[in-house]
Amino acid sequence: YYVDDRDVPLPATVEEDDVVSVGGGPMGAPELPWYVLGEIRRGQGMRIELGPAYLAGESGRLVVSWRGKRHDLGAVAVFYPNYRGRGDALVRPLKELLVFFVVLFGACGGIVVITVAQFVMPIRRLEQRADAMARGELVDPVISGGDGDEIGRLTFALEEMRRALREKLRSTEEVNLDLERAVQKRTHDLARKNKELAETLDKLTRTQKQLVRSEKMASIGQLVAGIAHEINNPVNAIVNTVGPLDEAITELESADAAQRTEAARDIRDMVKVVQRGAQRTKAIVGALHNYSRTDDEKVVDFDLNRSLDDSLELLRHVLKGNVTVEKKYGEVGKIRGHAGQVNQVFMNLLTNAAQALSGRDGAVITIETRAQGDHIEVRIGDNGPGIPPDVLPRIFDPFFTTKDVGEGTGLGLAIVHELVERHGGRIDVDTQIGAGTTFTVTMPRRTEVVAAPTPQRRMTDRR
Repeated sequence: YYVDDRDVPLPATVEEDDVVSVGGGPMGAPELPWYVLGEIRRGQGMRIELGPAYLAGESGRLVVSWRGKRHDLGAVAVFYPNYRGRGDALVRPLKELLVFFVVLFGACGGIVVITVAQFVMPIRRLEQRADAMARGELVDPVISGGDGDEIGRLTFALEEMRRALREKLRSTEEVNLDLERAVQKRTHDLARKNKELAETLDKLTRTQKQLVRSEKMASIGQLVAGIAHEINNPVNAIVNTVGPLDEAITELESADAAQRTEAARDIRDMVKVVQRGAQRTKAIVGALHNYSRTDDEKVVDFDLNRSLDDSLELLRHVLKGNVTVEKKYGEVGKIRGHAGQVNQVFMNLLTNAAQALSGRDGAVITIETRAQGDHIEVRIGDNGPGIPPDVLPRIFDPFFTTKDVGEGTGLGLAIVHELVERHGGRIDVDTQIGAGTTFTVTMPRRTEVVAAPTPQRRMTDRR
C-alpha cells in the first residue's frame, strides 16, 4: 500500500494483530520482507529492479533506484500478514506434538524399565541359575522371580527340577558308592580266585609234564622186553664170537704160513660179527637215550629223518613178521625243537600203526617226509581197519582209548597232539574204514617252543 504523508487507516480486512511494520517513526529503517517488495512491484505497475529495500528515514519514505535514478516513493505504511503469529500458530501444535512424543517416549521408557525389572532381570537370573545347575551346583535354591505369574511358575518349576536333580544325584552317589564297594569286593575275590587258578594251573602243568614222562616211561616199559631181546641178540653174538676169536689168535702164534692165512680170514669174519653186534647195540642204546630225554632238555637243531629211524630201531621187534615199513624220506634237513618230544610223537604214532596192523596179512606202514616251504610234513600211514566215525572226534581226548585194559593209557594221542602244537605245528588225521589211517604232522623248521598250547584239532574223514 502506497500512501502520502498522512495517517493511513488500517484496512478493514487487516486485523491489528496482523500489522508487523509501519513506516516512519521510531522504527528506523527495517528491511522489508521479500514478499512486501513483490507487492510494491505490482502496485507501481512497472518493472523495478529493487535491491534490498528499507524504510528510509524517520519519515518512513521509501527510496528506490531505477534506471540509474533515485525515486522517492513517498511515505509508506506497510501491512502484511503476521507470519510470526502464524508461525506461532503452526509451532504451537508442533510443540504440543513434541510434548506428546516426549511424554510417549517417557512412558515407553518407563514400560521398558518396568519390563526389564519385572521380566528380563528375573529371566536372566533364572538363566544364570540354570547354567549353575548344569555345572552341578545344586545346593543353593532358585530364588523366586514372581508370585503367581509366569516368572513365578517358571521359578517354581526350576526349583522343583533342582530338588529332583539333587535327590537323583544323591541317590546316584549312593549307588556309585555301593558299586565301588561291590567292585572292590569282586576285585579282591577275583584276585584271590586268580591266585588259586594260577596255583591250580601250575599244579596242572606239573601234573601234565609228569603224565608226559609217565607215558614215556610206560612206553619204554612196554618196549623193555623187546629192547632186551634186541640187545641180547647182538650181545650173544659178541659173546659167542669172543671164545673162538681168542682160540684163533692163540693158534695163529704157532701156525705155519698157510694156517696163518686161513686163521687171519676167520679172525676178520669174527671181528665183523663183533662189530655188527656192537653197532647194533649202540644203535639201540642211542635210540633209547634219544627217546628217554626229559622235557628239561634244551631246544636244539636235529635231523627229523634220523629221529624217525631211531623210533623204528626201538620198534624193530614189534615190526618184525608180516609188517613192511616203506620209507620215503625227502631232503628235509634239520628242525629246531625238543628232540626227545618229537621222538615221542613218532614213537606213539608208529606204535599205534603197528597195533592197528596186528594179525593182518600184507600189513604196510608208510613213512613219508617232505619239505613244504618253511614247514616240514611227516606222514605216517597204515593200511589197517581205519577209525570208526563215532570214535574219530575223541581220539585226542585224554584217557580215551579203545584198547583192552592194560594195553593202553589213553594218553598217547593226547600227548602227541600237545607236543606237536607245543612246537607250533598241527596234526591232521585222514581215515577210511577198511582202507587205513594216515596221521600228518606239520611243523615249522624254526620255532619257539611254547609251554602249554591250546588244542585245535583238524581231522578229515574220507568215509
